[in-house]
Amino acid sequence: MDADTHGLVELIHDRLSSTIFEHFINQYSFPERQAVKIVSIDLNANYQLVVHRISPNARIIVDIFHIVQLCSRAIDRARINSLKKFLIKCLVYTVYFIFQRKM
Repeated sequence: MDADTHGLVELIHDRLSSTIFEHFINQYSFPERQAVKIVSIDLNANYQLVVHRISPNARIIVDIFHIVQLCSRAIDRARINSLKKFLIKCLVYTVYFIFQRKM
């Protein structure tokens, strides 16, 4: 995607590191690849390695969608774990009070 126009520049047929590397090496000259300032990627560590090989001067940033997704998943896990602990405590107290009343 073009950062200024938000238009699609190119679409590569798969996400393999070797495919991405070959595409950029074959399509763009070394001076063009050196001129790249910023590359936005998802959290796949392999992409970082490919970007460093293709455009050694580029700064890598993680796109905001994946940061928000990562935070949302972490909050969901914390919420679910807290709820499970709370429900277990409620269940234990409920069982305890039921047995207390029967005795």
